[in-house]
Amino acid sequence: DLSSSAADAADAAGAAGGGGEGIATFGTALTLSDRPFMSELWPDLACVPMGAGIAATDRGRAARLRTLEVLLDLACCRVTTTAEHLLDSKFLGSFGESDLQLRDELVRLLGALQAEPCCRQTAAFSLIEDMMRRLGSSTTEIFPDRFPSRTEPPT
Repeated sequence: DLSSSAADAADAAGAAGGGGEGIATFGTALTLSDRPFMSELWPDLACVPMGAGIAATDRGRAARLRTLEVLLDLACCRVTTTAEHLLDSKFLGSFGESDLQLRDELVRLLGALQAEPCCRQTAAFSLIEDMMRRLGSSTTEIFPDRFPSRTEPPT
């Protein structure tokens, strides 16, 4: 199973403590096959193969390449958040209920600010606008033609 192979590789990468006894590693090398010579040449690298032994066939190499791709995708998923896209409507299907509730509250906040034009003239409003942009909004996407950004040129 591909996902368990990637999980095994992730566990091995996390558990790889050193290239040799008493030698601290400064990084991890992900390889398709066992490469004992790498550990000898670079003992300060923890080498993690995507499978035991050597992948002797094209099919074996392809399977290990796919395992590596899944492992790297898994690593990316674990280190990223959806916060940068919270107000971008293209990502609505990827949010949980609590994310959607927060999004609704932020949209209501923008609506309240829209109803009070004097709020947009305060120095603090630029901080709110910056926060909304960092959360994936262009503000004009939420309020087209009615809530123009002060820093984006009109379209």
